[in-house]
Amino acid sequence: MSGRVAAVVVAAGRGRRLGRPEPKAFVPLAGRPMLAYSLGALRAVDGVGELVVVLPTVRDRALLAAWTELARRYQVTASAAGGEHRWQSVAAGLGALTGESELVLIHDAARPLVRPELIEAVVRRAADVGAAVAARPLTDTLKEADEHLLVRRTLDRRRYWRAETPQVFRRALILEAYGRAGELQPTDDAQLVEAMGAAVAVVENPGPNPKITTPDDLLLAEQLLGGRSPGT
Repeated sequence: MSGRVAAVVVAAGRGRRLGRPEPKAFVPLAGRPMLAYSLGALRAVDGVGELVVVLPTVRDRALLAAWTELARRYQVTASAAGGEHRWQSVAAGLGALTGESELVLIHDAARPLVRPELIEAVVRRAADVGAAVAARPLTDTLKEADEHLLVRRTLDRRRYWRAETPQVFRRALILEAYGRAGELQPTDDAQLVEAMGAAVAVVENPGPNPKITTPDDLLLAEQLLGGRSPGT
């Protein structure tokens, strides 16, 4: 499938802190697997062609059936097995890409509230700069403390952002960056691009895009969805 943007959705997390038997991406959210919302949002964006999903290595019959339906409905082009760490899962997803897209988008399935409008904004910025990340400005006062938990200074929060996904990169740039991922073991894809000295733009996200980690996060996401269907 052709397209300007190839997308890698990281859905390999086990989600132990959710206290559920199924992997996080398959936990029901408002009656649908959490993964469905990210896939729906991506398929609502013009230019997204190749779509790779990185899956957990342990899957039972019910999960395989759910995955087969999701892959069919959202035209998933390939899947890959996740690794022990997130960066390993992303590397596996990048390795499963086969097309020649201009840009590569990386998104965590644990952020199911992502909107097509945000995806489009990050794609546009990455096309201009080479790399762009969705982010949210800090609203709390940020303190730096020493090893004795004594405050050393108060930081200017206007300069600090909470990084989210999606993150979008020129294809050659992110592939080169992940060639050295094992040395840095990043928690964030843009971190690797920054380490190369390349520019990374921040795209402010005005809407909710929380990462689902705990049962309370799941309840909040259901409230925020407000009956939304995947891709809306």
